[in-house]
Amino acid sequence: MKDISDRLGGRFKTAMAFMIAFVTVMSAVAAWRASLAAGDAGNADVNGLAATINLEESQALNSLAAYEHYRAFTAYLRYTHLGDLLFEDMQTASDADYPILDRQRGDDYALAVELQGQFFPSRYLDPESGIYQVEREINALVADDERDRDINPAPHFTKADDLRTKSNYLVAVLVAFAIALWFFSLAESMRHAFKYALAVGGLVFTAVGVLAILAVEMLL
Repeated sequence: MKDISDRLGGRFKTAMAFMIAFVTVMSAVAAWRASLAAGDAGNADVNGLAATINLEESQALNSLAAYEHYRAFTAYLRYTHLGDLLFEDMQTASDADYPILDRQRGDDYALAVELQGQFFPSRYLDPESGIYQVEREINALVADDERDRDINPAPHFTKADDLRTKSNYLVAVLVAFAIALWFFSLAESMRHAFKYALAVGGLVFTAVGVLAILAVEMLL
């Protein structure tokens, strides 16, 4: 009976030593994956900051361009209005003043046509209200920039948050493995029958840790 008890005790210690080694390896795996996730989260934050800078630059430069066009549009309105006023003055002008006013009117209209054709895109001019749609032009120019470079920071920051959550969960798994190691270490050194209860507790925490790693890797 003693020999059988000794053999069972030896096998139990061997099993506990194996489980300690297994939990140690799984702890290293969890720590490695947590470190990778934290590093990837940092990279995603950097990409998000770069996209934010690109967005601010795009909005600033395109706003400058759009308001330059708007300034040209206001000059176009001014010359058009001056031409209209001169045309009204021509209706009551003397024979001597008429050609002078007509020449000035023609010059103003010519400048207005030149401004409309070269200095601002007429597609942003609302034909019904006659208002130049500055915000619409800015949004269109920013959308054009989005096809050429990354100016959308939100997905990067969302990814960073997800990766950081993944890293935190994996770090939490280390707590379960630490408890499992404590149970296995006590069970290995104990002679009392309570060691089997400790071994079962260690197996439970080990299973929880392994399943948690699989869940985190598949879901996050």
